[in-house]
Amino acid sequence: MVKNVAGVASLIEAAQLNVLFSRARLVFLINVVNASIAAVFLWGVVPSGLLLTWWLAIAGITVARFRLLLDYERDAARAERMVYWKRIAVWGAGVSGAIWGAAAIILFPTDLSHQAFLLVVIVGMLAGAVVSWNAWFPAFQAYFLAVALLTLIRFALGIFAGDENRDIFAALGAMFMVFTIGLYILAQKSNQMLSQMLFARFEKEQSDDRYRTLFLRARIPMLLIDPSDGQIMDANAAASDYYGYPVAQMVGMNIDRINTLPRAEIAEKMDRANRQQENGFHFKHRLASGEVRDVEVYTGPIRMGEQQLLYSIVHDITERMQAEKSMELAALIYQASSEAIMVTDENNRIVEINPAFTRITGYELDEVIGKDSGMLNSGVHDREFYRLIWQDMLDAGYWQGEMWEQRKNGEIFAKWTSISVIRHPDGSVYRHVVQFSDITEKKQKDEIIWRQANYDMLTGLPNRRLFRDRLEREIRQSRRTDESLALLFIDLDHFKEINDTMGHDMGDRLLVEAALRIGRCVRETDTVARLGGDEFTVILSAFGNCGCLERIVLNIIGELCKPFMLGSEAAYVSASVGIALCPEDAQGLEELLKKADRAMYGAKAKGRNCFAYFTESMQSEAQEKLVLTNDLRGALARNELEVYYQPIVEMAGGQIAKAEALLRWKHRERGMIAPDLFIPLAEESGLILEIGEWVFGQAADSVGRWREKFGEIIPVSVNKSPVQFIAKAVGEEWPDRLASQGLPRNSIAVEITEGMLLEELPMVKQRLQIFRDGGIEIAVDDFGTGFSSLSYLRKFDVDYLKIDRSFISNLAENESDKALVEAIIVMAHKLGIRTIAEGVETERQHELLVSFGCDFAQGYLYSRPVPAEEFERLVEKQMGASLGETLIDDSRISGYDARANSPLLTKAAVNY
Repeated sequence: MVKNVAGVASLIEAAQLNVLFSRARLVFLINVVNASIAAVFLWGVVPSGLLLTWWLAIAGITVARFRLLLDYERDAARAERMVYWKRIAVWGAGVSGAIWGAAAIILFPTDLSHQAFLLVVIVGMLAGAVVSWNAWFPAFQAYFLAVALLTLIRFALGIFAGDENRDIFAALGAMFMVFTIGLYILAQKSNQMLSQMLFARFEKEQSDDRYRTLFLRARIPMLLIDPSDGQIMDANAAASDYYGYPVAQMVGMNIDRINTLPRAEIAEKMDRANRQQENGFHFKHRLASGEVRDVEVYTGPIRMGEQQLLYSIVHDITERMQAEKSMELAALIYQASSEAIMVTDENNRIVEINPAFTRITGYELDEVIGKDSGMLNSGVHDREFYRLIWQDMLDAGYWQGEMWEQRKNGEIFAKWTSISVIRHPDGSVYRHVVQFSDITEKKQKDEIIWRQANYDMLTGLPNRRLFRDRLEREIRQSRRTDESLALLFIDLDHFKEINDTMGHDMGDRLLVEAALRIGRCVRETDTVARLGGDEFTVILSAFGNCGCLERIVLNIIGELCKPFMLGSEAAYVSASVGIALCPEDAQGLEELLKKADRAMYGAKAKGRNCFAYFTESMQSEAQEKLVLTNDLRGALARNELEVYYQPIVEMAGGQIAKAEALLRWKHRERGMIAPDLFIPLAEESGLILEIGEWVFGQAADSVGRWREKFGEIIPVSVNKSPVQFIAKAVGEEWPDRLASQGLPRNSIAVEITEGMLLEELPMVKQRLQIFRDGGIEIAVDDFGTGFSSLSYLRKFDVDYLKIDRSFISNLAENESDKALVEAIIVMAHKLGIRTIAEGVETERQHELLVSFGCDFAQGYLYSRPVPAEEFERLVEKQMGASLGETLIDDSRISGYDARANSPLLTKAAVNY
């Protein structure tokens, strides 16, 4: 501060010196005027030579000082040479004062009036000095003291000289002293006032300079704004950088270009700031880029020269606002979060909880504050579990996982927990933040979903999904331990009949009981699964030897043979069990499952109610089926399929009345393939759909050709597979196709199996109704072999019953068969249904059927199935002879033995 005061004083002294030299012209003029006036009035009073010398001295010093003034004004380095000029000023003033003082001594006249005049001139000169030379007081003092001192010396000489004018000198001296002392005091006061004025000005200028320096160098944006119109008067570099405008562009810009408030509102706030009613504001300022930022502006009035402005210091608080919003949001989330939040200190003592914590656990804050978080432990987890959690938090600062803990009411609940560690800067633990949500209900739902996905809903056994998972696991275990694994594939025999006769509810009850019985026959470590329907599997690991395995299997079969009490009725089933071993039969899941399935079918082929191990022959048969299926796919394209026709004769007249279309496959390499081999393959592969349509077309073409050749319609029966009935829209267009060929719709009859009617499937009813509405007749094949029922005969409006060959083959020898066949014929006729006997091979069978009133018959007695051309020759031969005799004779002539053990004499071969 002292340094600053000294600096200001030096500046003031220099300014005073400038004022002194700037007023020198006025001083020079006063000196010349005063000297001239004094010389005129004193001319003649004092010696002229002395007066002229004095006046010339005055003029000389005036000229000399005028030249010094010009040198001062031209001196560019006067600030550095201030000491020199101050010395010149003092000496110049002193010399000038001495010359004037010399007038009081040398030119002092004896005349009183002139003496008074001379004193007035001197006093006037001093008064002028007060006005002009008081700028720099040292110069004034040198001038004033020289004049006053010499004048007072003259008065003293006059007083002490003892002349007659002593009293006058004393009076004049006294007056002069009073005036000079007054003028001196006046000059001193005037100089002080000037110094104070200059000091205040320089102090202000220095303050303004300091402010300007701070303003320009400040690292925060600062603006000077005119509050009257909002114009920006100045801006610092930081403001330019912040707002993105050059300083030159910002100066003169209106503040409303930056401030997003309306101009009237900005003016109101500037007025409040100018009147110091408010100095802190929150605004949104727009940058040159268009981005709007939150700012806090501190503003107040400042005097700059003659103008009052507002200085504004701008702080960007966008990040702070965002942080505050984030903190507010965090607080809201903390309070409103559905997840419980618990904060513990470094000693794991609870310091804070949120409302969700209370909602989930039941504990209020005052109940848990300061307590160890272990108060929630349920006892489900052991010490090692918690040790590992703490180890993870120490290592990674974070842990996440599932925990079971205890509510206030003692209830155990599951929670998904995340624990984070907050540390001090030195790495020590500050807080633990624990977040958790109640997942008890979710786990219960997950458990239900998992059970639904992995367990059979009816029996509670593992389903196919879980079975495959466990089988895969057991296969891996078998490989590691080198112990055999057995897979049992169990199928309930005759279960379908239980469903059909007793209903699905009873069938379900049987399945549940069967599952329990199988489970009681195996160990708890073994897996019993239900794959679907009436199929069960058992995984037997480390079963010991084959003897132990077979005892388990026989026990299962024995348990399943026992009666099942379904309500008040007893139901009986048996079981066919297939066995495949790992690694002996297969080492992979799919292969093991397939081989167990084939072994099960092998057990069924052995007569059911037994078990069978998988054998290589089963594999060969499966391979053979695969090869045949692949060959069958191209059989139509290669013209290997052909439709044969077997005559159906009318019993009363013995004439060919109808024919049954039977499919034959002549393989390009293997020759004739038995229908009982390839028909099931066609059904399994779906090829039966295409083949069935082709057979229908062949049959319809044959009927049309025979009408043209023989002049009459010979109807043809076409077998329709259950697969064709299930397939959508297959066969529905048959009536229209017959009409388009100009054939009566009863020229084709559809043969279906008895079992298909028993199932009473909706699509079967729909297809049969379409055929009936279209005029196509319906025949039920193999009648009597299944669960025959009069109800379905009424429901489906059947036209023909085909009596199965199993009743006809022993008709002549077996009285029971006679009674059954006769009863079937009588029953059918009572219902308006005609009958067709299958497999007639002897004349005795023919005669008995005639006596029973059977309507039609077919069999090797009349003809084997023959190609279409041969069938046509049979029709031609019957034109003039007894058909039965002709056909029988034809068979004998051809060397055909109806009872020969040929593969073509199988049931499937004849009836398809």
